[in-house]
Amino acid sequence: MFAKFVVLILVFGASGIGVLSVRQSRLQAVHEMAESRHRTLQLNEQAGEIRTLIVRSSTPQRVHQLIKAHGEFVPASATPAQIEMVQQVIEREVPSIATADEEPAIVEQPSTMRTDETDDGSLIFTLEDGTRVVFVRD
Repeated sequence: MFAKFVVLILVFGASGIGVLSVRQSRLQAVHEMAESRHRTLQLNEQAGEIRTLIVRSSTPQRVHQLIKAHGEFVPASATPAQIEMVQQVIEREVPSIATADEEPAIVEQPSTMRTDETDDGSLIFTLEDGTRVVFVRD
């Protein structure tokens, strides 16, 4: 009888230790997940602070000064040829969508510009510098 009692105590003790070890493992896993979330939040905050510093320090005037300091870059908005090409595209009348009875209208275009039409009827003008102007049909 005493041996059965000792075996019973050992079995219950071992099962209790097993349950406690499983519980400890779960707690440790939850703790590690919480730490990783906390690290992620800290890194996101640091990234936000860095983005804020970059935005504050990169004003358009400062960017233009840095570009002018190198002397080899010219902003696209200051290139007269490109502006004229865009104005030519905007000033031209976009042809209407031809019905089955009508022939499609022909639009004159400069030799430096390529025109493509997509399946949905949108017009894509490609300028000589690779700039694309897209007119989307409603």
